[in-house]
Amino acid sequence: SDDVVLALSYSGTTAEVIVGIPQDGLGEIAYTARGTRYNAAARSRDGRAIKQFSTVVIARIVGGTCVVDAEPAAGEASGAG
Repeated sequence: SDDVVLALSYSGTTAEVIVGIPQDGLGEIAYTARGTRYNAAARSRDGRAIKQFSTVVIARIVGGTCVVDAEPAAGEASGAG
């Protein structure tokens, strides 16, 4: 369906957290697609909290909710652990 195509096209899009995402909960992000700014419900892919004003990357969209990954902070190695 068109929804699936749209969801796939937004994968990898960066967004700003406008309502902090609590641990295992929902927050809200804002992103720009095709020149239009959108707001959407969001949760983190790993279940961790993400602070307001953080930059995130949309991994996928499930039922209208964006599943996002926090961008590593400057100087923070990705995949550490």
